[in-house]
Formats: sequence, C-alpha cells, structure tokens
Amino acid sequence: MLRLSGVRQVYGGRVALALPAFAAGAGEHWLVLGASGSGKTTLLNLAAGLLRPSAGDIEVDAQSLGALEGGALDRWRGRTVGIVPQKLHLVSSLSVLQNLLLAPYLAGLPADRNRALFLLGQLGIEEQSGKKPNQLSHGQAQRVAIARAVMNRPKLLLADEPTANLDDENCFSALQLLQDQSRECGATLIVATHDQRAKQRFEKRLEL
Repeated sequence: MLRLSGVRQVYGGRVALALPAFAAGAGEHWLVLGASGSGKTTLLNLAAGLLRPSAGDIEVDAQSLGALEGGALDRWRGRTVGIVPQKLHLVSSLSVLQNLLLAPYLAGLPADRNRALFLLGQLGIEEQSGKKPNQLSHGQAQRVAIARAVMNRPKLLLADEPTANLDDENCFSALQLLQDQSRECGATLIVATHDQRAKQRFEKRLEL
C-alpha cells in the first residue's frame, strides 16, 4: 500500500529524513517512533503528498506520487489519504457535521450525510453534530478529527502525535479509535509519535 525507496528530505542543507526503504501493506498498522526532529512528521507529509522528497520515490496503492501535480494531487489525496494532524485544524466557523461533510466536498465526491452521522455515532459524539469546534472538549474535537479523516474511506490513514498531552486512559482510547476506524474502512494506519506508551498497541514499528 505504501512504499518508499531511497527517500531523503533536506532542508537548508540539513538532512531531515533519510529512509533507504520502507513498505507497509494494505490494512497493516504501523507505529513510527522517534524523538522530536527525527523526521516523523516529515515522513507523514511525504506519504500524504504534502511534501516532495529531495530524492527517492514514493508510491501509495501503486500510484507514484511524483507523477501527480496540482489539482490532480489534491484530488488523489482527498480520495486516498486521511490525515489526523497534531493540531486538529477543524474549521471554527463550521459545525461538527459540516466539518465532516467538507472532506468529500474538497475531494470532489458527493456529500454523504448518512456516513457522517454514522461515524459520529460510532465515536459517541452524535449529540455534538450541531456544535462548533470551540464548544467541544479536546477529546471530542480529536474524535471529530478522526471521523473527518476517515470520512472518504481512505486507503491510507496517517496520525501525527495523536496521544500528545493525554493521560494513560485517553492515550489508549485515542489509539483504539484510530485502529478501529482504520479497520472499519480497511485502511493502512501509520501513527507517528514519540510516546513510548503506544508501543504496546502496535506490533509493527519503525524507529527513526
């Protein structure tokens, strides 16, 4: 599902990431561990096509990302990749339900209100559907971000530091939600974190 070959990312002469080879199969769950500055976020951004590698090749579901540009890359990303960023980036002027419906709109897909309500129900936040993000707790907002990320049934689900600043109970709850939702849509899951607690939830690991 995801394959990186000879990938290097360089910023201002500094090597931010050097990964000779990495592959994650369809439906697999991977944990990417490393200290701050080790290249975890860079790896996720490369896999999502948000960054172009300084060198090397990246394929997602047999699609070479180097062959996509502009609007074609944006449409591909919207239909193939779900992202849960460290800063959740929910649109403050939209309701919870509208934030979810924004995902298919931006990907050029039909609105699917039933799926949005189904996901909110699965994550136990259906009663928050009409609220704005600033009316939610952090845990509720994180669930909305996860629901938005899987709204379009992505083949690749990426999460950047999803357990940052969470206590043990909420840490494992967040990881369980990500794993459950990736299974629900059959996605390959890549979680990047420096949180050593996550190790017990993943058999497949990449340490940077």
